[in-house]
Amino acid sequence: MNYSNKTINKGRRTLIPAKEPQCVINYAMIRLDRYGETSEKKLREALCNKTDNQQWVEMAVARMIELGYLCDLRYALMIVRNGVDLKGWGKRRIEQSLKNKGIKSDVAAQAMLSIEDDDQLTRSVFSLSKKFSSKIEYRDQKNYARAVRYLVGQGFGFDVITDTIKQFNETFDA
Repeated sequence: MNYSNKTINKGRRTLIPAKEPQCVINYAMIRLDRYGETSEKKLREALCNKTDNQQWVEMAVARMIELGYLCDLRYALMIVRNGVDLKGWGKRRIEQSLKNKGIKSDVAAQAMLSIEDDDQLTRSVFSLSKKFSSKIEYRDQKNYARAVRYLVGQGFGFDVITDTIKQFNETFDA
């Protein structure tokens, strides 16, 4: 696509195509300021909407990294912290979220080291308590299957799920 003489409609906004590399760098800075942390992949996609010159895009991304405005590891750690602390997700769900955001696997693995395994059971019980208000009986297959599906969707493994349901049911026995 050649953007030399036309404007680009993006929903309600109209992007004016970049005419020189500095325009792409300025756009990258404004975008990072407005939307906050993002991954290199997402920034590249946004900059490709501004220009069709791939060299300018790479130059702008490199400049943002050089200035310290763009860091995939910092962004990945933020996603991990939000997934653990705010959303109560399990490891699998967080890994999938990192992959969807365009984080490279080595950076994702480094960020995942910050999660403590012993904390996973506590998070899963808390997550289950938000969804279910009564004891989950194994004999009630429909309700038990709902609980298992919910926890799998939250990113917890089956080894954690069985312990979670046992611990969750103990809160009602006490």
